[in-house]
Amino acid sequence: MRVFSRLGPEASVAEIAAEAGMAPAAMYYHFDSKDQLLGAVLERIGQEITALTRDADGELHDVHTATRQVWEWMESHDEEARLLYLWMVPPAAEADLARRAFFERHVAQVGSRIRGSRPNSRPTVLERLATRTVITLMLKVSTARLTDEETRKWSTSEIVEALTDAQTQILSASTRV
Repeated sequence: MRVFSRLGPEASVAEIAAEAGMAPAAMYYHFDSKDQLLGAVLERIGQEITALTRDADGELHDVHTATRQVWEWMESHDEEARLLYLWMVPPAAEADLARRAFFERHVAQVGSRIRGSRPNSRPTVLERLATRTVITLMLKVSTARLTDEETRKWSTSEIVEALTDAQTQILSASTRV
């Protein structure tokens, strides 16, 4: 993961294997391709984030709690957050499958929060777009926090509050149309 985070999807199998302390051939024993390895790493990160958005009983957290949980995770997992941002660039096939699954899972979760009284209905195009916007916004702010001096000065509570407000406005606008 560190190599992908540092070098992006262009990292070579030799670089990844060296970081892991193994021969490149050993990597191919576990994964058919570098893309499959990247897909597995991204899937694991996606599962971690998904788990953060639910309580111990599996119920979805409210938007503010989910935002705070995910943001705090991103702050304490710089490499994973950077990899998620790099992942937004059109990835290889295996990584693209993991990215699509991640978005679909989160579109469904956020969609059920905003649909409320109609939880079994399909999300509208606007709800799906609003949800994708919210996820992308969080990833972009997370990356800015890693690379932008001004953004680093913002406190966690300021960022979580601003992200929550933005999400609430975007998502509530999607239900008014």
